[in-house]
Amino acid sequence: MEAETSAIIMLILYPMFAIGFAIVFLKEVLNPQMIIGGVLLVAAGIYLQVHIKKRIAG
Repeated sequence: MEAETSAIIMLILYPMFAIGFAIVFLKEVLNPQMIIGGVLLVAAGIYLQVHIKKRIAG
């Protein structure tokens, strides 16, 4: 189960790192839609992980 959790976390964070690298190295401009989308992705991943663990535990 730990490997699945690690894989899911990495898959959620890949787009965040890509955006970060694009901003730093390619001088891309971060707009509000990108910020909102990133927050939604991370929040959805956390939400799913919490509920999966609760379902398995109980």
